[in-house]
Amino acid sequence: NVVFSTLAACMVYATGRRLLRTNRLALAAAIVVALHPIVIVSDSRGGPESLLLLGVAAMLWLGERLGRRLAMRDFVWLGFVHGVGMLVKSSMALLLPALCIWLFIHHRRSRTDWTRIAAGTMLAGAVSLACQAPWIARNYLVSGHFVPTMTVGAVAAFQGQYVVAHRNSGRQHVRLLDEAADRQVLLAQQMGLKARGYFFQRFTSIDEELRFHEALSQEVWMRYRKEPSLVAEAIAFNALAFWVQGQTESATRGYALVALPLLLLAIWG
Repeated sequence: NVVFSTLAACMVYATGRRLLRTNRLALAAAIVVALHPIVIVSDSRGGPESLLLLGVAAMLWLGERLGRRLAMRDFVWLGFVHGVGMLVKSSMALLLPALCIWLFIHHRRSRTDWTRIAAGTMLAGAVSLACQAPWIARNYLVSGHFVPTMTVGAVAAFQGQYVVAHRNSGRQHVRLLDEAADRQVLLAQQMGLKARGYFFQRFTSIDEELRFHEALSQEVWMRYRKEPSLVAEAIAFNALAFWVQGQTESATRGYALVALPLLLLAIWG
């Protein structure tokens, strides 16, 4: 993970030096990435965030290269990085179309470039799909469903909805997550499923896992239908909580003191 985040910081420096045309500001951007508290926490555990960070930095670096010259070789690499990144986390999904839209805007004065960008976009998409194809095929063979990326979306939606619905109860965030996990365990027991684990349940068969996630999804959508205002509350809550939410109120305040200035710096940059 440390290697991934270090490479990401190097790519940020290279991209920043091209865009900002000054070594000092590019170096400052790279230092912020390397020493950002979230990056340090990510490096210290076995999660996928550091590799995701490298994927995002690599795509931005490639996007800047394509902004200078529309080489098909770079579109191939763009698709490869996107496809591998999608295997890490679905957060990469929107980055490829966003970069391609930016390329159309950046090269808006040349219709010839637009044709090349369109062809390059299709090439990048094909390469990305080829990278994901073995995983998609594997998931279909074992489940009979089209599952291109992570399969815990229903769990995340259920836990997130529970936290938002009870956020004014006076209980700490970590306690609300524990209560949501308790409800998941209870639901699995009521369905007669052989589940192991607590926060993220594991099952002895693919069929039981799919049934459990489908039940969670149905419960989430039923609640949103009964309380439509909860959708807007969830969006508003997560817009801020995504950046600063901690397990307790004091932890959240501490995260906000560190993360919000860096977020404002990123927006300004």
